[in-house]
Amino acid sequence: MKISKKTFNLILISIFLTVCSRANSASNCQIVYDAGSSGTRLYIYEQQGDSWVEHRGPKVSALADPVREIRGKTWADADAVVAEVVGALDEVKPDFDWSTQCQLDAAQVLATAGMRIAEQEDRDKSESNSGANSKGPCGKSWETRQPSIPRP
Repeated sequence: MKISKKTFNLILISIFLTVCSRANSASNCQIVYDAGSSGTRLYIYEQQGDSWVEHRGPKVSALADPVREIRGKTWADADAVVAEVVGALDEVKPDFDWSTQCQLDAAQVLATAGMRIAEQEDRDKSESNSGANSKGPCGKSWETRQPSIPRP
């Protein structure tokens, strides 16, 4: 089954709507999802003075799996994969409660290997917005791009 870029974009936007609705106040933070080929990894960067502290979250299903229809996933599993990716934010809370300690500055999905492969295999099922920035939900900036995760 082929899906449009618009449909895939709606999935990504649903991640950001959920993220934005959970962020309250305190330190400036940025949420980064590394959408790799073997899984999606969550990183939360918290600004402390002039430096950034990295809080690593869990590795969950690859966002590209339903797009690529691999590892037993089909497009019908896309909502469940997005829910798992967003749910990774709750798994971080015992170590770092970002929902009370952060003011969300940005949420990003870095389209690394998994999404690049998906885009190459089927352009209609993937987002190929390399380097594109736009205002996400909540008026915060978000982007989907392909470079590696920035390190503080």
